[in-house]
Amino acid sequence: MANPDIGLMPCPTKGCDCVAKVRKAVSGQRLLYLHCPEHGPLFYRTAKGQEMILEQATLFGPEGPPEPAPVPPPAPRAGPDPEPAPTPPPVTKPAAKGWHNPLEF
Repeated sequence: MANPDIGLMPCPTKGCDCVAKVRKAVSGQRLLYLHCPEHGPLFYRTAKGQEMILEQATLFGPEGPPEPAPVPPPAPRAGPDPEPAPTPPPVTKPAAKGWHNPLEF
């Protein structure tokens, strides 16, 4: 099972536009690492690497990212509503010559 995501940051791999998840390793020194959907786990075991993650990541903790604010419904339009377009009459095809509809008597 994957470690819980505790933050997000842009993937530091050159040319990658993905958003990497920040996770805390369960073994060893409890270091932070990144998980890019394209490049997989990216470990930075040095002090500078850990510092880079802390500076660039948005951390939110193991409970997950905060819920986004609800989007208010759109405001009603001012003025009268336009009239709906009239419904065209159904298209009927004439019966072929010598053909009769068996449902018509």
